[in-house]
This record gives sequence, C-alpha cells and structure tokens, in this order.
Amino acid sequence: MRVKDKGEILTVKDYPNLTIEERVKLLETEISRIDLAFLINQKRDAETRMFFSSRFITFIFGIMIGIIVTLIIFQIS
Repeated sequence: MRVKDKGEILTVKDYPNLTIEERVKLLETEISRIDLAFLINQKRDAETRMFFSSRFITFIFGIMIGIIVTLIIFQIS
C-alpha cells in the first residue's frame, strides 16, 4: 500500500499512465510485502512461544531435581 506525503493511500487512480501489466506488478509487489510482514510476525510469535515454553520446561525440571536432591538428603540423614 503506497501512501502520499499527506498520509492518503494511493490507489490505481493515482497512476493513470500505467498499463494493466504495470498495475498488476505494482499490486503483486504490495501484496508480497504484506505477506512478508505477516510471515515475519508469525515467526516472531512462534519464537516467543518457544522461548517461554522452554523456560517453563526448564523451571519444571529444576523443581523435579530439587525435590529429588531434597529426598536424597533426607534419606541419608
């Protein structure tokens, strides 16, 4: 999506001298940019979910190891 300096969105009417092929190419470029931005956001969301789930799993393993060590210490003494 192209935007003028005033913040108005440019449309096909703003390019009257373009041929149909050039308009289609322009539209494909804009769509591919939108798709790329969407994919980058999806990737970032997935990385964030993986980061927090891996921290949670590490936390659970820490608790389990702590419980096992505590039980072993109490068994010895």
